[in-house]
Amino acid sequence: MSIAEIKQEIQGMPSKDQDALAAYLTVVRLSRDPDFREELRELKSDTTSESWLTLDELKAKLG
Repeated sequence: MSIAEIKQEIQGMPSKDQDALAAYLTVVRLSRDPDFREELRELKSDTTSESWLTLDELKAKLG
């Protein structure tokens, strides 16, 4: 399947599926970055409640 065919297929997908695909591709791209992988490892190992965000804080941070 060519990139052009993939793009055409994606255009026909519901927005929700396009968003899920975009999130997946972002994770795939970032996972190739060793610095990102290390930062993610550090974040996952931090279990102190001082590092936690409420849902409202997260929404505000994401804009």
